Amino acid sequence: MFIFGKPSKLKPTLGFWELLLMAVSGTLGGGFFVLLGQGAQKAGYLLPLSFLVAGFVAFLVSRIYAELATSMPATGGGQVYVRNAFGTHPILFIVHWLTWIAELAFTSLAALGLGFYLAPLLHVNSLLITLIVIGVLVFINLVGVEKVGQVEQIIGLILLLTIVGLIILALQGFSWSSLQWAETNASFLKNNLGWLTGIPLIFVVFLGNEDLVAIASEIKNKARNIPRVLGLSVLGITALTVLLSFVLVQTFPLEQLANSPRPFTLFAQKFGSLGSILAYATVLLACASSAFYGFLADTRTAFALSEAGELPKVFSIISDKNVPQGSIIISGIIITFLCLSESASLVAYIANVGFFLECIILSVALITLRKKRPHLPRPFLARPYPLVPLFVIVISVVFLLLSPARAWLAVGGFSLLGFLVYLLKYFNKKRALYALLGIGIFIFIVAVLSLLLIIL
Repeated sequence: MFIFGKPSKLKPTLGFWELLLMAVSGTLGGGFFVLLGQGAQKAGYLLPLSFLVAGFVAFLVSRIYAELATSMPATGGGQVYVRNAFGTHPILFIVHWLTWIAELAFTSLAALGLGFYLAPLLHVNSLLITLIVIGVLVFINLVGVEKVGQVEQIIGLILLLTIVGLIILALQGFSWSSLQWAETNASFLKNNLGWLTGIPLIFVVFLGNEDLVAIASEIKNKARNIPRVLGLSVLGITALTVLLSFVLVQTFPLEQLANSPRPFTLFAQKFGSLGSILAYATVLLACASSAFYGFLADTRTAFALSEAGELPKVFSIISDKNVPQGSIIISGIIITFLCLSESASLVAYIANVGFFLECIILSVALITLRKKRPHLPRPFLARPYPLVPLFVIVISVVFLLLSPARAWLAVGGFSLLGFLVYLLKYFNKKRALYALLGIGIFIFIVAVLSLLLIIL
C-alpha cells in the first residue's frame, strides 16, 4: 500500500485510444502556436532541433512518470509519488504548489492562444475571448469527464488530419536546394547554440503529456495503458513539432515568422483560402483540445492535494456528476488571473520553471523509492537506471539556469502565495480571514509587478 491507499471516488472510464488522442491533441496546443515566432527569434533555422532535443528530454521524463504512475496509480500524479518518497514538508508542498501552477499555466496558454487567433476573425478583444473560453472550460468540466473525453476524441482525429494537410500543402513547392540552416547576419552563437536557448521557452509544448498521470485513477488497465500512452504521445508530439517547425522556417522568411504574434496565419497569406482553412482549423482545434485536457488534469491535481490535507477541503468536494467541483471552480479563477497578463512568454516560462523543478524532485523520488521500497510492485521500469533520472536532473538544472529573471520573479511570488496557503492549515477561522485578506493584497501587488514587467 502507498500513502494514498484509500479507494478513489473517481471511477475508471478512460481507455487506450481515448487517452492517446487526448494526450497528443491535448499536448500540442497554445504553447506551440503562440510561441513559435518567439522560438524562431531565439533558435532561427535550427528551431526544429530545439523541438527534437526537447522531445528527447520529454521522452526520458515520461519513462520516470511511467514507472511511478504504474506503481502508484492514484489521482494527483507527482504529488502522490513525492509524498511516498519523502513524506510531508513545507518545502515539498511548495514544489507541489508550483507544479500545480505550472499545469494551470499550460492550460492558460491554450486559452490565450484561442483568444489571440480568434480576435482578428471575430473583431473582438482577445482577452474577452480568453475569458469566455475559461468559462466554457469550467462548465464542460462540471458536466463530467466522460463528455470531455468524447469531445477530445473527435477533436484529436480532425486535428491530425488538418496537420497532415498543412504539411503536404507546404511541402508541395519545397526544394532541398533552397534549404537553409543559418542566418547570414546572425552571430556565431545564435547560428550554432540558439537552439539551446530556445528550449526553455518552447518546452511547454510537451508539458501536457504527463497530465494523464494526474487522472491515473480514471484510467482503465493502468499497468499497460499508462506507459504506452506516455511514450507514444511524446514520440508523436516530437514528430509533429519537428515537421511543422521545419515547414514554417523553410517556407516563410525567418524575420517575418519571428515577428508574427500569430505565426500560423502566414499559411493563409501564402496558400489562400485552403491554407487559411487548414491553418485556423489546426490552431483552434489544438488550443481547444489542450485546454480541455489540461484543465481536466489541473482539477485532479488540486483534488489530490486536498484529499491529502495539503489544500482546503473545498478542493475535494465531489458533485452529483462525480467531478471535483471545488477544484474546477478555483482552477478556473487562477487561470483567469494568469491570463490577465496577456503575456504568452511569461506564462510559458512559469509553466516550464515549475515543471523542471518537478522533474528534479520526481527523479530524486524515483531513486529514493527504489532504495526505500524495493518490493513495491513496478509493472514498468525506467531504464537504463540510474542514468535516466540522473540525466533528467542535470538537464533540468541547465534549463532552469537558462530561464529569464522575470520568470523566477513570478515563480517566487507564487511560492510565497503557496506558503500562505500552507499556513492556513494551522489557523483558526479568525486568523484565516486575516490570512485571506493578506493573500488578496499579495495577489494585487504581484499583478501590479507583472504589469510593470510587461510594460518595461
